[in-house]
Amino acid sequence: MRRRALLASCAALVLGVFVSVSAQVAEPMDLASLQRIKEEGFERSKVMDTVWWLTDRYGPRLTNSPQIRTAADWAVKTLTGWGLSNVKLEPWGSEFGRGWSNERTVVHVVKPEPWPVIAYQRAWTPGTGGPVTADAVLAPMASEADFDRYKGTLKGKVVLVQDPREVKEQLLRYLESHAPPTVRCEVRELNVAYPVLTDRAMPEVRALQDALQTVWGVAPVFTRGGGTVPVVADLKHLLNIDSVLTGFSQPGDRIHSPNERQYLPNWSRGAEAIIHFLYNLGA
Repeated sequence: MRRRALLASCAALVLGVFVSVSAQVAEPMDLASLQRIKEEGFERSKVMDTVWWLTDRYGPRLTNSPQIRTAADWAVKTLTGWGLSNVKLEPWGSEFGRGWSNERTVVHVVKPEPWPVIAYQRAWTPGTGGPVTADAVLAPMASEADFDRYKGTLKGKVVLVQDPREVKEQLLRYLESHAPPTVRCEVRELNVAYPVLTDRAMPEVRALQDALQTVWGVAPVFTRGGGTVPVVADLKHLLNIDSVLTGFSQPGDRIHSPNERQYLPNWSRGAEAIIHFLYNLGA
């Protein structure tokens, strides 16, 4: 009896499958409509056009910004043009508050050698009201103690509040969170050097100043400049050891650049100045 019941169930199942398939095959298909849909998609598609308007043209659109209002007007006009009826803008919630838009962000290092900085303004940041020139300082602030540490020292300066290595790790995490599982992300750190400001009142600086004046015959002029010498920052931050640096190149020598050169008379004088510097340190 169990075998007969099982065979009957299988027969009923097979019959049900055949009936279902037969019913699907028998359903009439509107081939003309399918063809029209295919032609619309392959020959008159508006997908890339629409994507361009929503990303490149009206992409950056913060709430209550001029861009979002312009984008909304475009959406109403476009949908109406496609034949939809009763397309309109509707208010939402309470008053949002002030809007924000960025017309232009330009950042340049002007000394010792000018070069452009790749920078983007954070949303809702107040404008500068025109060009602003100021000293740049690195002041990472991750706790209340950091605010106390830099209190009263940052007025009128351009303050960089993130460690360069932090930026690298944040970028890598962001890329990994958005990349497909089959994509491997890598961010290479080519070079990072922390800034260090030498105290001009140090005895060692005075010893170097006197040595340069002895060799060149004129008093040296202090200018805030520098280069990428990572060990100087490591000595300061890890061991609290100050360094004294000087160079003997001329502004047109293009140090660490194509067609770099060194004016040999300055090289010889520089070696002589180092001798006087060491003598002054021991005096």
